[in-house]
Amino acid sequence: MPEKLEEEYLGIIQDILDNEEFQTLKNFYHHNSSIYTHSLRVSYYSYKVAKVLELDHKAVARGGLLHDFFSYDWREYKKNKNNKNHGLEHPKTALKNARKHFQVTKKEEDIILKHMWPKVFGMPKFKESILVSMIDKYCATEEFYGGYKEFVQNKVKFFAQAS
Repeated sequence: MPEKLEEEYLGIIQDILDNEEFQTLKNFYHHNSSIYTHSLRVSYYSYKVAKVLELDHKAVARGGLLHDFFSYDWREYKKNKNNKNHGLEHPKTALKNARKHFQVTKKEEDIILKHMWPKVFGMPKFKESILVSMIDKYCATEEFYGGYKEFVQNKVKFFAQAS
């Protein structure tokens, strides 16, 4: 992601970035980055693709940024046997938080609720929802692979030094 985000993009999402509760996402990890960084990447890449495809770039920018708006460590959440499946539940939590802090359109709601599709029940209602879901999977895979690649490289270095 470029260091300097476009003025138009920032104008669409600045209120979200300035929100104190949203800022707390910097304290919780997604895979190998913070939820904040992951959400910003999903939002920005979705925005860029939506512009090219002439889709609702504002809805994907905002919905993509809010898709993981939950303020907890999902790894700790999963350790509690009383908690339901994080993958199915966190979109509802994200939507609840989004509604609490922002005005959310029906399209943005669908983007947030369906970003885990096909794991969640119900088909996305909008092309923009499918786009954000696919970009989310791409970003999560890239983040996971990047962390795994670093792990393997460190192991190789360790064993090379031990020889």
